[in-house]
Order: sequence, then structure tokens, then C-alpha cells
Amino acid sequence: MFTVKIPFGCPDCNAKFNMLWDPTKAKHEFKRVPDSTFGEKVRLIGVYKGLKGYDKLPNWDRLHRGRAMKIAGKILKFFSMLDKGDEVAAECLVGIHDRAKREGWNWTLDTVVKMAPDWLIAKQGKKR
Repeated sequence: MFTVKIPFGCPDCNAKFNMLWDPTKAKHEFKRVPDSTFGEKVRLIGVYKGLKGYDKLPNWDRLHRGRAMKIAGKILKFFSMLDKGDEVAAECLVGIHDRAKREGWNWTLDTVVKMAPDWLIAKQGKKR
């Protein structure tokens, strides 16, 4: 089965939808893009904490979890149009971590929000 995913949004309520279209069967369906779940956000923050070494700090969650959850939601929303978007988001964190380590600069979840589009373009092998 060949399916084309066409993203679009509602101008009134800003809801995001995907139209899944199968040109071989001339059939289509609409699916609302779900908001990221609590578990997806927690897993993404777990990847971040592991990469940065914050998983060894006992008070990190109490101090930073709220802000990190909000930013993790932004990252997951960006990758939500892709298949397995949460896995691609985690791969993006690892890619940015490796680049920062190689080039010698510090990064945060905010850095991932800013660099995610460029990382995705580079991963897909497309040039601007």
C-alpha cells in the first residue's frame, strides 16, 4: 500500500491534521495529529539527562522538570508529522550532542528547538 501524508492545519482552531491519501485506491482519510503524551516527553527528557550527565543529580527533576517538559513538547510537536517522531526527536538530541562535543560548545533543549530543522534537512540529505 502506497500512502501519501499531507499535513495541514485548521485556520480557526490551529489544530494540525494529516490527510493520508492512497493514490492506488483513490482513497483518503483524515487524522488529527495527536499532542505529545506525558510518557513521550519524559522519555525525551531522560535521553537529554543521560547525554548531559544530569541523571546523576538528585535535584534536577525538582528544579528543571517543568521547563524541560514544555520544551520537550515543542521538540516532539516539530517531529510529530514524521513516522516515529519521538524516536527521530531522540536521534536529533544525540546528533546535536555529538556535534556539540566535536565542536566544543554547550547545548540545551532550547538549542535543540533552534537546530532541529537544520538537523532534519541534513539528515534527509537536502540542501536549502
